[in-house]
Amino acid sequence: MMLLFRFQAAVMGFIVFAIVGWLLLSSKAGSELIVLGTIDVEDPQDMCRAVHWGRTVRDQVRVGKLVFTACLYVMSALGAFVFSVLQFRRINQANVSSSTMMDFAAFCSGFPEEGGEDVEKNVEDFLARATGQPLVGVSVCWDYRDQQELVMSLVNGDVHRRVAKAEASEDNDEDDSGKDELVTSAPSDGRTARQSRLPGLGAIDDMLLSALCSACGGEEEGRTEQGEKELATPLLETIRSSGFVVAMFRSERQRDEAVAALRQRDAPLYGGSCRIRAESKMREPEAILWENYSVRSPDRVRRLLLGIGVMALAILTWGLCFYAPYAYFEASSFQAMGRPPFFHKELTFTMLVVIGNQLMYLLCMSIAERVGFQTIDHIQACYLVLYTFAILVNTVVDLAIVGYTTFVTMVAWETRTDDGELLSELPDLAAILQSYPMMKVLGRTLYDYNFPSCFLLPFIFEALFTVALPYHLAFRFVGAFRMPLPVAEALLAPFPMELGRYGDILVNLSLAAMCFFTASGWVLWTLLGLLMGNVFIYLFDHFRVLRHVENINLPSGRIDALAAQLLAIPCGLLAAASAFQLYGLGFRLPPPFAHVGIWLFSFAALLLHAALHFAAVRFLAPRLGRVAGEQTEVSYEEVAKTCAANFFNMNPVHCLRSKFIHKQSPPCVFYAKGKEHVLERNKDLGQYYEGSPSGVARVWSENATRYQTPGFMQGLRWLSGRHL
Repeated sequence: MMLLFRFQAAVMGFIVFAIVGWLLLSSKAGSELIVLGTIDVEDPQDMCRAVHWGRTVRDQVRVGKLVFTACLYVMSALGAFVFSVLQFRRINQANVSSSTMMDFAAFCSGFPEEGGEDVEKNVEDFLARATGQPLVGVSVCWDYRDQQELVMSLVNGDVHRRVAKAEASEDNDEDDSGKDELVTSAPSDGRTARQSRLPGLGAIDDMLLSALCSACGGEEEGRTEQGEKELATPLLETIRSSGFVVAMFRSERQRDEAVAALRQRDAPLYGGSCRIRAESKMREPEAILWENYSVRSPDRVRRLLLGIGVMALAILTWGLCFYAPYAYFEASSFQAMGRPPFFHKELTFTMLVVIGNQLMYLLCMSIAERVGFQTIDHIQACYLVLYTFAILVNTVVDLAIVGYTTFVTMVAWETRTDDGELLSELPDLAAILQSYPMMKVLGRTLYDYNFPSCFLLPFIFEALFTVALPYHLAFRFVGAFRMPLPVAEALLAPFPMELGRYGDILVNLSLAAMCFFTASGWVLWTLLGLLMGNVFIYLFDHFRVLRHVENINLPSGRIDALAAQLLAIPCGLLAAASAFQLYGLGFRLPPPFAHVGIWLFSFAALLLHAALHFAAVRFLAPRLGRVAGEQTEVSYEEVAKTCAANFFNMNPVHCLRSKFIHKQSPPCVFYAKGKEHVLERNKDLGQYYEGSPSGVARVWSENATRYQTPGFMQGLRWLSGRHL
């Protein structure tokens, strides 16, 4: 998360730099630069006077604006590259200075899809012979996507049963009585007594608890071990491997030597026919999505293309069904009354933008999750790309519709350029958009689109509807009804961490860069709105990460590196804006490119920068960000003693096979966050972590402390009307 916060801080620093630079330019060029295009007019006469004054001022400050935009572009491009190098250096320093489970894992593929009791033993014996290195063990990726719900129900049921046993073994009646005031532990049938704390709501209580127990995993607590065995045995006997295996070695050096051995041309073949491929680039166990290893690459490509098609259809539908009626209503109102409906205009436009962007957020996240990626950071990367481009395309569609409305409005007003030519008589689209009246109105439209619709309101709503309101409702519900402990924990559990914030910041930067295509007066207001939004995001994310998301370990830096590459979009827009302004000053390319129009000229500048930016950040920055370091001599055992999660106990099928197929004692226990105290040590299975006997009391103590923090949480306690 430090990478994200440094990224946010760097963005805020860049915005402050741009604001200070623009104010210095206005002090030299005159205060007219700050108000150019922002003065409202009430009738055609005022419009004529404003057009003449604006045209005069625009011609006076054009050179200064071009110089500022070009300098800002150069500084942003160089700053983005230097910052990406520093981020790569921080990532590499962290990887060199610490040892994690990832350092001992080799990802192997090419195994046949097979089942049976001896799959793990056969794979481990082959890898030991082929590499000459001793293994801690292997974790096979199984094809259980179609039975995912049953598999997770079985492993969660085992965890819940172990938690109940741990609680029963603790001789701490005072702590138990204190916990029962909030929720009660489930009896043997997996449910509590169905009495509601709110009189007259017994039927509602029963119905809600039935749904919650099914959704949150309360039902599996009612199963006995014999019942779990009857469900698990036929499942595990028929399930087959997906051909992928995570092999764990005792040291990083042994892992690297094993990978090198498997890459040799004369490396042994598994089963005499299967060539095994191995690589050391792995993710931490918390980032692995075991159920998706059965999804093949062609299926992922097909799902991704289908998702992009759905996204394009959604953008078109939203524009035609919502923005088009809004634009038609505004144009019709102007033609009937001589002015647009100002009272409802900004509110309607703002809500359309906010709702449309949130729908794009949900759709892009749904598409990324359904593609079938094998790691969480692949999902985050897919979401980041989809969301960034979806919002930008959505912005172009929305602004095109509203821009057309603006043009119709000004044509009905018989607006003329300073040369006396009607807008409707201008020769082409480029001439229309370069005219001062259109630059003025489009500047106001873009500013309304940006602030507060994109820069601030979505994040205020996010704080309310993803933190404050869910916690308040869950807290009130848990306090009003008796329910199984797993259900209450699920209701009050923190949200998973996601790195979609990079996409929000990239989109906002790109939208802000577009203001340099419009009247100069909107530049300062746009930058101030962008700064205000980023300050709020920074403060909210600090609070959210510290208080309301579960811990996660994604040390690969993939998302940050991708965000650095996608900075090519806002930087490229600044390059395009510089080309746009240069063309407006009369610059033309030499023959044979003299016929190139302003839009092709600007688009070429954007593409050229994007290509150079991507190449520099993708290939040059990682080289410059390298940190010299040696392989650590820390052993797997030393790391495993302090790290609860590993590639064995986060693989649900591996845990079930350990218990029901191999009948190991103690078996490999599935890792659940907050339930580390039920993990048992078994060196033969690579399990060196042993949970604290007082783990339950410790968890409750930590949770009690968590909700006694000052600041925003006091507001949540005030909203809920009671304290934990």
